[in-house]
Amino acid sequence: MKFFMLDSAHIVSEYVNIDNELYDIESNCRCSKIQLIPKEIPPVELKDESGDIWPDFMYESGLPLISKRFKDFLDDEKIENLFYKEITLKRVKKGDEKKYWLAIPPKIKCLGKGTVFDEVFGSVEHFEIDEKRIGYYNIFRCENVSNPEIILTESFAEKLKAQNFEGVYTFPLK
Repeated sequence: MKFFMLDSAHIVSEYVNIDNELYDIESNCRCSKIQLIPKEIPPVELKDESGDIWPDFMYESGLPLISKRFKDFLDDEKIENLFYKEITLKRVKKGDEKKYWLAIPPKIKCLGKGTVFDEVFGSVEHFEIDEKRIGYYNIFRCENVSNPEIILTESFAEKLKAQNFEGVYTFPLK
């Protein structure tokens, strides 16, 4: 089975852009410590120089944010293993706002024997996913590594690509 990683468009001037507004919850999201994420997250202000396109996926510093359209797709596909937290993104100068969802995939113990680690940083240089360990998960992250990659099964990556979401990219996992 092939695996893909999910990524977003980074620093595209046409897209709305989050400043460091979510810095307080960043490490908890990256480590999947969902119990430490506040129940209520105040509205997040976007950078003044943000563009006008609201992408369906934003992924900065371990914070995966998805649009309503993306969330509806995940719900339709019965992806039930993500932790969701609604967040309002707003642009004060332009007076508009939209609802997004923090969508944190589970971290699972799924690395196989062929995985290659960077000994200095403890990150994975080459992923070898043990298919027997992923169960029914189509979207996940790897447990006990510092890598931020969100991993998709090939079949799910194909369904995702067919949606033509704005700012959503998939790449073969190395």
